[in-house]
Amino acid sequence: MLPIAPLMIEHRLIERMIAALKVQLARMKKSSIPDTVFIERAVDFIRTYADQTHHGK
Repeated sequence: MLPIAPLMIEHRLIERMIAALKVQLARMKKSSIPDTVFIERAVDFIRTYADQTHHGK
């Protein structure tokens, strides 16, 4: 495995979360009801995984 491979795998995971955010945003716009649990978990993912774990490398 190339040294950059783990970072590339992490990028794919972050991209999956961004895609999930887009889907959930469309649902929330349609229903006008925010999914606060999803929002909290998504923010936690971005803060913990993307900012601290991934960018920390």
